[in-house]
Formats: sequence, C-alpha cells, structure tokens
Amino acid sequence: MSHEKLTVALAVLVGLCGVFGGLFLTGVFVCSRVLFSLSFVNVVYVLLLLFLLTVLVAARFAKREKWVVKVKYVLLFNAFTISVSIFYVVFGNFVNAYYPGNLLLKICSLFLLGDEAILMITSIIVIANVLLHLAIVCFLPRSITLKVQPRLPSYCFIAWIVIVLTVLSAIFSVATDFIVRSRYSHMVRLLENSSLICCRDSIDCLWSFVKRFSANFTLTYRKPCPKPRQLLIILPPLIGNRDFVAKLVVVSRTGACLDFALGATKLIEDLYGYRVRVVHLIGQDHVIPEVEVNGTWYVIDITYTTKNYPVKASEYADHLRRNYPSIYSNLEGLVDFDTGQDLSKEHGFYS
Repeated sequence: MSHEKLTVALAVLVGLCGVFGGLFLTGVFVCSRVLFSLSFVNVVYVLLLLFLLTVLVAARFAKREKWVVKVKYVLLFNAFTISVSIFYVVFGNFVNAYYPGNLLLKICSLFLLGDEAILMITSIIVIANVLLHLAIVCFLPRSITLKVQPRLPSYCFIAWIVIVLTVLSAIFSVATDFIVRSRYSHMVRLLENSSLICCRDSIDCLWSFVKRFSANFTLTYRKPCPKPRQLLIILPPLIGNRDFVAKLVVVSRTGACLDFALGATKLIEDLYGYRVRVVHLIGQDHVIPEVEVNGTWYVIDITYTTKNYPVKASEYADHLRRNYPSIYSNLEGLVDFDTGQDLSKEHGFYS
C-alpha cells in the first residue's frame, strides 16, 4: 500500500476515534452515562484506541518517526480526555458526599437539557473532537516543545497531567469510600432509633418514609451533574460496587431515577429488612424501586409514575394505562435491573 493510502487510512482511523471520543465525552459530561460499562460507544472507543496503539508499535518498528509522533499525540490526547472525565465524576461525587446540596450542585441543577439541546451539544463536541484529531494528524510538526526551563516536550507535559489526574482520582475515590461508609452507618443508626420506622408491616408507614427520603433528595435527571450511578461497574463479573454506589446515593442525596431507586431500596432493606428490587422499564429512560410488604410487591416510584401513592406491582400496567398512556404504549417490557429477569407478566402485562 502506498504512503498516501496509508496516510488516508490513518486519518480515517483517527477521525473515527474522534467521533467515538466525542460521544464518550458527551455521555460523561452531558448525559451522565455509566463510565465502566460495556456500552456500544465505550467498547468501540476502547477498540479504536487499542488499534491505534498497535499502529504506534508497528510504526516504531518500521522506523516511521513522523507517524510515531502523530499517533503518540493522538493517544495522549485521548488519555487526557479519559482521565479528565474520570476525575470529573469522582471529584463531583466526592464533593456531593462530603457536602450534600453544595453550591456546585445547585448551579448544575439549573441546567435542564431537552432533546434538542443534547443533540446540539453532542454535535458540537463530536465535530470539535474530530477536527482536533485530524489537526494532530495533518498539521502537527515532528516535535513540539514548551517554552519552559528546561525545555520539555509537550507530550511529556500531557503525560504528567494524565498521571496527576489519575492519582488524584484514586485519592478522591478512597476518600469518598471512607466518607460514604462512615456516614451511611451513622445515618442508619440514627434512623433506627427515630420515630420514622417505628411501625412495621405497613405500606402506608413505609410510604411516609419514602416521601421523607424523597423530600431531601435533589433530582438531577437531564441535568449535566455528576451522579453516583456513573461510578457503577457494569463489567461482568465485576459488579461488586453496587452496594457502595447505593450508599453513596443515600449520603449525597442526589441523582436521577436509577440513583434514587438504588438508594431508596438499599435504605429500606437495611432499616426494615424487606425484600427490594430495582426494575428497568425497557423502551423508557426510567428505573423504578419496588418493595415487598406482607407478600405483595409495591411500586414506590415517588419521583415519577407513582408520585401520590404506592401501587401494587400486579396493577402497575393498569395504572400506567390510565395515568401515563404514552409510557404504557411505548413500554417494551420490565426487567430486574440486577438479574435481568423478565417481570412484565408480574406487573400485569401480557395477561
């Protein structure tokens, strides 16, 4: 293959890396998607970076120094964006855990993004990221040095930033874990001795507790704020941090529907000893918490579909048909978030 064709092939590869890198950034900063999951964007993005790493090794063996420099900068730039994304999520959740309802969260909660705004922001980020990638390939000189003493190659400077951000992310992760575990245990002990859970075996009593928990919860659905769910590890079989994320939700008192469901069910399970589950509405961007009281499962989705009263799971389909017809007509099924079990029939569908 000629040199020109190889250059075009590299430009296409780098351009694709820019596209999926931009989608990754949008997912983290705008849509608050889970960082560590096997989503389509994450998988393709990682595969493209691994392929670029292979190209780097091949170019070094072929002694194509110009290509080595360009690919090295592309990889470093992506390592920088990934490390910034992880630091943003980790540090944001650390601040929310240490100081719930902080000023940064309040400012962030002011921005409610609709579909058009998300599409526009996504387009801008993706296009800008692609242009930056192509600029590195097409216009980057063989070497760049920073005007500091001693003169330092810029890729070394970027590499040091990546290392510092990675170390800080690790430090704040450990600090967040310590804060969450200590404060959650303290909160549970206080609640166990309060009048909020004095009554048992009553859905009305439990509903009062859920309303109290919801009243102190800051919903950030469609708002570009760091959310506890972004720290979930959904990489089978590495799913051991779900318990930590649920406790983080309780301590930080913020998030979207999945965060609320994880936190509410965790607190109910630890305080009341009830069986609980988190249910995903397939075809809808929504997750609901459920609890079993006296042998009956109830939907306690106080943030959206059951705002005024709990609904028996067996009557949920009829409840949606009467009160939320658009959700009912577009719903493709209900599955257990943790096990993947189909719960549609149990909720009155397909009967």
